[in-house]
Amino acid sequence: MGRSKLRGIEMAGVKLAIEVPSNLTWQWPDERTRKLACPPLDPDIQIGVRVARPRRPMGETFRYQTRGLRFEIGWEGEDWVVAIYGDDGCQRTARFDADFRHGEVVISPEFAASTPYPLAHPLDELIMLHRLMREGCLIVDGSVSIQDRQALLFIEGENVSSATQSELLGATSNSRACGQVVLRPVLQRAAADETRVWVHPASWRTDCPNPEMGRVPLASIHILGLDGASPVEPVEQQTAANEMLQHVFAPVHDPDAADRLFEIIQRVVSRVQVFRIRKPTMDREICFAWDRPRAVVGFAPPAL
Repeated sequence: MGRSKLRGIEMAGVKLAIEVPSNLTWQWPDERTRKLACPPLDPDIQIGVRVARPRRPMGETFRYQTRGLRFEIGWEGEDWVVAIYGDDGCQRTARFDADFRHGEVVISPEFAASTPYPLAHPLDELIMLHRLMREGCLIVDGSVSIQDRQALLFIEGENVSSATQSELLGATSNSRACGQVVLRPVLQRAAADETRVWVHPASWRTDCPNPEMGRVPLASIHILGLDGASPVEPVEQQTAANEMLQHVFAPVHDPDAADRLFEIIQRVVSRVQVFRIRKPTMDREICFAWDRPRAVVGFAPPAL
């Protein structure tokens, strides 16, 4: 590669070291990403970058559409291969080992001239999804509320609309409507008997209000439901695991993903309480009898 320069970035507790040719102008995609920059020391993932004409993957691939881009991912031998296409054809390819610890990104001269951030979407999210899952983490679609330095996670139950979700969350203070959060139910700089689950912001998402928020312990998970007799009720572990499975981001192209994800989910629901929250069902009609001294619900009309 010749002379190169190293850049580091940390997302959800995972450090990436990116080695870039010295003649490639470096530019973070936005200020929020720049704030996540860190020294490229002792990284969890090491990625090299070179400018060349990308070669399309050989063999069978899975195809996706995202934010106006098309990308393919598949296997070549024991490596993952990715190709990302823009309006002018293949703009980037990448190759990673099976565990997403080492990789190389090849970017076209046109892409290098127009967007000097080699991990621009969807590569950063794709790398983080695979690496975090291999570290025993989940990426979950939900909202988080921080109370007393602990996190409450809210996920939508079946048939719950956005309006109903907002109503059920109305009493929750400091709610952060993040599209993704990371749950890390693993030992991390703690005693051997540590059983907590940690919540990290999904720093690569633009809908997370505070990507610099550090890790926070998860106190409980709340599944938002429709009207019911009981406004809050505990959920047993197997049911909770099945509900959680509907809200995790899974790489369907990875044949080992299903077993790995369910194992992590079981670990999460065994460590934190899971509740179902419903609006209470009203089984009577409320009316105000203004001709009585006091209304049936205790609201007295003004004295004459």
